[in-house]
Amino acid sequence: MWLRAGIITIALLALSRLAGVVREASIAAVFGVTAQADLAVVLVGLPDLIAGAVGAGVVTYVMIPYWAEATVAESNRLTRRVAAALAGFGLLVGASMFLLPTIWLGVLAPNVSAADITAAVPAMQINGGALVLALGSVLACAKLLSSGDLVGLHASNLFVTGTLILALWFVPAGRFMPALVWLGLAVVGGHAMRAVWVAFRWSRLTTAAQAADAQQGSAQALPPRARWWFAFLAVSLPYAMPWIARSAPINGVEGSVAGFAFAWKLVELPLTLVLQWVGLLALPGLSRAIAANDRDRETRLLRQACLLSVMLALAASFLLVVGKGAWADLLFGWGKLSADQVKWIGSLAAWGSLTLVPQALFSVLMSRFAAAKQLGDVAGAAAFGLATLLSAIAVTPYLPSWFPASSMLQLLVGYWVAAIALMWRMDAALFRALPWGLMFGYGGTLLGCGAAVVSALSMQVHVWVHALGSVAAVTLVTMAFYALSAEFRQLLRR
Repeated sequence: MWLRAGIITIALLALSRLAGVVREASIAAVFGVTAQADLAVVLVGLPDLIAGAVGAGVVTYVMIPYWAEATVAESNRLTRRVAAALAGFGLLVGASMFLLPTIWLGVLAPNVSAADITAAVPAMQINGGALVLALGSVLACAKLLSSGDLVGLHASNLFVTGTLILALWFVPAGRFMPALVWLGLAVVGGHAMRAVWVAFRWSRLTTAAQAADAQQGSAQALPPRARWWFAFLAVSLPYAMPWIARSAPINGVEGSVAGFAFAWKLVELPLTLVLQWVGLLALPGLSRAIAANDRDRETRLLRQACLLSVMLALAASFLLVVGKGAWADLLFGWGKLSADQVKWIGSLAAWGSLTLVPQALFSVLMSRFAAAKQLGDVAGAAAFGLATLLSAIAVTPYLPSWFPASSMLQLLVGYWVAAIALMWRMDAALFRALPWGLMFGYGGTLLGCGAAVVSALSMQVHVWVHALGSVAAVTLVTMAFYALSAEFRQLLRR
């Protein structure tokens, strides 16, 4: 299942995430680590943050399990109601961005001066239109995922990111409009093209597929209101944690938001490959297995998803920790950033990569709880993690000055608390069925290889020697596990 989910799908997902990294690198090249960079990062990411946390997650984790059981008529009825609710919410929040732009910018970029915030007001007002368009795409994207159109789903992100990259390369530099206003217009244009694309792909869903759904479906009550709220909390709280960590006055200087965002983009590349490809891909299958009361299939899918997501997360963490300098230099070393700033971004990314494993576990387990209509447990675990993050932020000023990468360590603690809290709520039999031996074995082997690579290579060698050594180590360990583990081979063949 997982490998056959499509080389094209994986390639498109990887391309869309690589494009996102190039987008951040382009922002760094154009604006550096400055107040304008802080504002550019906020403007570019805000529509997707709100749409992803409020819309995409809620719709995905409530609607897909519902679609797996309901008739076409019931699905269409609920779809229309959700579309109207999303449109109303988008108009309401978009209006607040238009009327209260300084409040939005002041909260999300707290270290930026009042003069810079005032200059960015028109761009934030334009951004309200991008939010409405982003929320308009949410429902169609969930339907594409439910229907298995992963090509259409992942290709949609390229419209937004590609437009922004082109816009950043042709920033007018004040010749006929301010750079941030230009960027705001590009954000709106990219989201408009994505909305048209997903609507087109949705219209291509065949009548035969809908008829098959109708034969399998049965009369279902509408999802209760509490489930929508639990879905909102379960998705929005973990989704917002990096934004909270980076928007806190970490260093009290302009550019700190942008620097954190650049580092997080290095983490986000493998993060989204792990979470979107494995966690979300598992949701439709788990929903059908639980709806059919097929416990064996549910256990098998959960084992496969956990094993693959954790192994990918461990491999990505290894690459970012051992080869941190090379990846940061490749993406951010050719613009306005100094060598020390690039090194700082690489160090932040290395610490941030340690959050990949708990986030991978949380994503897969969330799919299982969502399929079982138990999102209240996920919301509680996410709230635990957020409370831990806020507590860590509160005590940070009292920590020693030498304490490293405090913002990323805050996230690490918060995500692990959320993941452990969710595992605590698991069914005991399912918890014991997870492939703990393989996951710990793979992680322990990589840890040993990391120590060997670092000790074998002199610290005076070029950073790319460490990067290539980390790639070689991950490749060899993965090949060894493929040769020695029948379950790992079986996972890739399905």
